[in-house]
Amino acid sequence: MTKELLTGANLKGPLQLNGAAGTSGQILTSAGTGAIPTWTTASSSFSTTIATLSTTVSSSSTTLANVTDLVVALAANATYRCDVFIIFRSDFTTTGLALGFTSPTGCSPMVEVVVPITQSAASSALRITFPNGASTTSGSVIGTSVSATGSNHTARISGIIKNGSTAGNFQIQFASEVNSTSVQLQAGSILTLAQIA
Repeated sequence: MTKELLTGANLKGPLQLNGAAGTSGQILTSAGTGAIPTWTTASSSFSTTIATLSTTVSSSSTTLANVTDLVVALAANATYRCDVFIIFRSDFTTTGLALGFTSPTGCSPMVEVVVPITQSAASSALRITFPNGASTTSGSVIGTSVSATGSNHTARISGIIKNGSTAGNFQIQFASEVNSTSVQLQAGSILTLAQIA
């Protein structure tokens, strides 16, 4: 009996396992040791959603407000990898950014919010991880000042979001550190959510 290496050059027709070639879009799935792999349909429900800030938005209030463009719907009982990259400017070096989020009832966002601080505030927390003792479905971090005006600064939110049985939105929020002093989120700031389960 001659053994022949299976290559593109000598494969004549579709690859068949146990007499089946599968259909368009299917993948081979292992059934474990000693079992014949089977053709299964790849899940199309796991996708990546990207929301981008299309225009600059500003706030002169210390009250958190929704960033209209930076919101993504969460499916019930789904898990996501989250990465938010914020570009912002401040009118004064003494005014930082407050950055936060909200999510549906029963959601468990396990995320880290990172905002800039100045060297004089280095003894303060640079970042906060949620959930914490005070909140499970929302949170925010206030940045302390910025290093320069008229320059772009960055802030991040990243981690894992496990939604509960209630579908709803993961919504980015922002505010100014100092009342009546403006901070501006710049166009191109981005929210990426990739469903992983």
